[in-house]
Amino acid sequence: MRLRSLPSPVDLGRFWFMLALAAVGVGNMGFHVIVSRLMGPAEYGAFGSLLALMVLVTVPAGGVQTLITARTARIVESGRLVDGTAAFGRFRRAGAICAIAMLAAAPLLQGFLRLDSIWPICWLALYCLFPVAIVVPWGWLCGQGKFAVVGTIAIAGTVIRISVGILLIQAGFGVSGAIMASVAADSCQLVALYLASNRVRARDRARAVSLGIDPRAAIGGVLAVTGLWLLV
Repeated sequence: MRLRSLPSPVDLGRFWFMLALAAVGVGNMGFHVIVSRLMGPAEYGAFGSLLALMVLVTVPAGGVQTLITARTARIVESGRLVDGTAAFGRFRRAGAICAIAMLAAAPLLQGFLRLDSIWPICWLALYCLFPVAIVVPWGWLCGQGKFAVVGTIAIAGTVIRISVGILLIQAGFGVSGAIMASVAADSCQLVALYLASNRVRARDRARAVSLGIDPRAAIGGVLAVTGLWLLV
C-alpha cells in the first residue's frame, strides 16, 4: 500500500496565500460596508471619488508586481541568488514621485471632485507612496516561495485598515480618516515586507543576479492588468 506524500511547506504556503487573499477581499468589502454606514451617503460619495484615483496607482503597481514575482521565481529556479537592492531603491523613488505629483495636483483635484477640504487629497498623496514601494518586496518574497509570510502580512494589513478606519471616522475625521486608515495599513505592510525580505548580503552580491524587468514587458503587463480592471 502506497502512502501519499505529505504536502510540502511551499504547497501549504500557497494554500494559505490563496486563503489570505480571499480573506483580504472579504475584509476590503467589509471595510466599505462599515465605512459607508459610519459616513453616510454624502461623505462616502466623496470617498468613492478618491477611490478612483487610488486605482490609478494600485492597478499598474499590481501589474509590475506580478512581473517581479515571475522574474524572481525564474532566477531562483535556476539555482541563483536574487539581489533586489537596486530594485528596492528604484521603486521607493518611484513611489515618492507619485506622491509628490499627487500633492502638486491637490488644489486642482479638490475643485474637480468638489471636495470641501484639501486634506483627503493630501492623505491620498501620502498613500500613493506605499503601493509602489511595496511592489518589490511583495514580488521578491512571492518569487522566493514565501507565500505564507506575504499572506499573513496582507491579513494583518486588512485588520489594521478596518480597525484604524473605524476609530478615525468615529473620531470625526470623515473622508480623511478613511484614507488615513489605508495609509496606516499599507505603511505597516511595507515595514513588515521589508523586514521579511532578507535581501542578499553584501558578500553574496558578487554571485547574485540583480532583480530587474524589461521596460517593454512592464508596459505590456501594466496595460494588460489595467485593461482587465477597466472591463471589470
